[in-house]
Amino acid sequence: MGTTILYIGFISCFLSAVLYFFASRGNTKIIGPARLFFHVSVIMTISSAAYLLYLIITHQFQYTYVWNYSSKDLPINLLASTFYAGQEGSFHLWAFMMAVLGIFLMGYLKSRDNDSSLSHSNETDKGKYEPLVMFTFALIQSFLLFIMIIKSPYLYVWESFPQDVTIGFVPEDGRGLNPLLQNFWMTIHPPILFAGF
Repeated sequence: MGTTILYIGFISCFLSAVLYFFASRGNTKIIGPARLFFHVSVIMTISSAAYLLYLIITHQFQYTYVWNYSSKDLPINLLASTFYAGQEGSFHLWAFMMAVLGIFLMGYLKSRDNDSSLSHSNETDKGKYEPLVMFTFALIQSFLLFIMIIKSPYLYVWESFPQDVTIGFVPEDGRGLNPLLQNFWMTIHPPILFAGF
């Protein structure tokens, strides 16, 4: 399920970037579909993040990422912070925050373009900011989602270790969070860092 969500998110975001590119070349009629595809991508990215967090909190150790970074003895704040304890989760956090930021950015650009079209009689000034900025933004988001497809947090342990475990094997417990990361700062540091970027 998680992999499917990521694929839909990536395809939607890439289509949004392509449509925004053509909109920036003068075809403003396709801004509506470009926005729609970007919104679908945002919904899929947020859904994927929620699903991964659900897998971690409910101890779904058949997933390599959950098994690798969480365990049953972790308190809830450290259990939630295992979401971004590994590389896959860090990319996921980045994509999640970019998706949320993208909604606000799109709204800001839309209102700015509307203001500029009211204050300028020149037709070429209409809608010039949103297509250019959102093309770049959607392209970056597509790249992040593509990385998450390649380095997926949704691999099963039998896919990651085909020589060592049989298909359907579910470990009793996870390896747990690195002891060096088991402190309060692990809970808040990565989200604050990404928000700062």
